[in-house]
Amino acid sequence: MEIPIELKEKIVPDLHVTVTALSTEWGIYDRPESFYECEARYQVFEGARYHFALSKEGCVLSTDPLSVVTSGIITNFPGRRCDGLIEPNIYVGTLQLFVLDARVEGPSRILGEFSLEVQSVKTNYRSDYRQMIRDIAEYSADLLMRHTSPVKQMFEVDYEHDSRSMYQQFAFVKGFIDSHEFDEAIHRVLSTPVTRWKTVEVSRDLRSVKRIGRKVLQQFASSANQSPFPARNNVKTSLQSVPSRVYTADKTESVDSPANQFVKYALKSFSNVCRHILSDHNFGGRLHREASSLDEKLELYINDAAFDEVSDLSVLPLNNPVLLRKEGYREILRTWLAMNQAAALTWAGGDHVYGANKKDVATLYEYWVFFMLLEAVQEHFKLEYQGIEELINVSNGVHHLNLEKGKALTVRGVLTGACRSFQVKFCYNRSFVSAKIYPEGGSWTQTMRPDYTVSIWPDGIDEQNAENMESIVHVHFDAKYKVDLSKFHEEVDLDTEHIEQRKGIYRRADLLKMHAYKDAIRRTAGAYVIYPGQAGNPYLRRGFHEIVPGLGAFPLSPTANQSETGLLSIKSFIGEIIVHLQSKLSQRERLAQWTYFIHKDRPIS
Repeated sequence: MEIPIELKEKIVPDLHVTVTALSTEWGIYDRPESFYECEARYQVFEGARYHFALSKEGCVLSTDPLSVVTSGIITNFPGRRCDGLIEPNIYVGTLQLFVLDARVEGPSRILGEFSLEVQSVKTNYRSDYRQMIRDIAEYSADLLMRHTSPVKQMFEVDYEHDSRSMYQQFAFVKGFIDSHEFDEAIHRVLSTPVTRWKTVEVSRDLRSVKRIGRKVLQQFASSANQSPFPARNNVKTSLQSVPSRVYTADKTESVDSPANQFVKYALKSFSNVCRHILSDHNFGGRLHREASSLDEKLELYINDAAFDEVSDLSVLPLNNPVLLRKEGYREILRTWLAMNQAAALTWAGGDHVYGANKKDVATLYEYWVFFMLLEAVQEHFKLEYQGIEELINVSNGVHHLNLEKGKALTVRGVLTGACRSFQVKFCYNRSFVSAKIYPEGGSWTQTMRPDYTVSIWPDGIDEQNAENMESIVHVHFDAKYKVDLSKFHEEVDLDTEHIEQRKGIYRRADLLKMHAYKDAIRRTAGAYVIYPGQAGNPYLRRGFHEIVPGLGAFPLSPTANQSETGLLSIKSFIGEIIVHLQSKLSQRERLAQWTYFIHKDRPIS
């Protein structure tokens, strides 16, 4: 299947690009309608291989607009660099590609560009991305709004950041708003808006007024529309005339309530975020499409007839009982509060996910799993959120989320009240340094860096002593948003595996990597892959008779229904490990004691 690619910003008129799928199973598709999904027009698939051909000699294809040095995704054929291969491998998202003149240096070498949407073979690819962005924004907002947090809370979005920060804010806002839950809340408000009784002045015929009060009597003398007072034998008065019509106070039902004023204000706040993206010339392509699409959606809500009579908000009614309790309103209030908190947060790690018009779902999944595991650890341990600056710090008045690919991050906690108290350290990107001499911790071969590590040791001793005394336990997790993790369960013929490995197909690489963690990193009790599979029974293998040491894989999928994510299995698993560590009579505990006793001293030569 061969498709001609339409280049953007093309400089050379006769420059053409064609991309051909080398697999009959996973092709390439031209889908102009993907514009409405804010995705690239040309759709390819992860794990597949594609041949590209440029029509002009001296041209190369690159993922870097300023360098002809290609990444692992692009391979230019030797001797004819205008031909080559595109191999997305495990990359999932919007892949930006540039056609460069290899003979020219600097920005002027860019001859054109185009994007490929690398689709996951998983059917929930689009919903996964949206759900994970929304979850990360909610968790980040929750961290800022904790009562124990030293971070100053702000309820106003600052648009004066640089373009990178602005789009990060927009990504969080979009995660909140572009959801079924938000749409449902808005429809509840628009279909059954809260009303209040409002006093209005109504002009009435004097004869229809049932009760004449002071305000009506005052109009007897001031009204210009007077009629002669009818003569009656039984009425004694000095009035010569009375007004034909008077103004009376009347009660009417109105939607101009503080709750509805807030909803209108919140929608306009959301729309302002989109418009700042649209007005910034540093953005374009997919980002403008996303902002424009979301702004159009918000405008439909703002211009709904239900808001015609609603006036502008003058005071934030954050303690309004309708906003706090009524269905629909409370969801919008929570969204607005969380959005403002999350939007006040800068996140350098977001560059790996959506910077430069890309959409890296695999990296986003790694960040999302961090928060899921943090919740699982928090289920059993009291985490030290007083030291929240490990996750969020303040610099020059700006809040920063310190979650970034390749950057170490640590959260500590403690378990008390049980028969044995434990300390815990939950780490992201912790490096276990190589060439450590026993009994020091770390790796005794090469430096290892699992995505996540949960380290548990008895309370009352420090971590270094726990390492030296074989009293600490490490459990590692790696996030893998990639194809066919179900192959974990299948037995593979070793001869076939050797042939496939030579072809670059290595189906058991993740399993063997867990074995590497287990063998190389001292005091490792288990190593497990986390992948976006269907929630159910995890794949677990025990080294002996107890829950650890072990290896395996846990399915964990982004979904609005928390019971379907698979997180409950991980929480239960960590709980089982804690129960196991409570026993001083377990086989693992006895083995650790004998290991320390045997190896604590060097043998006598």
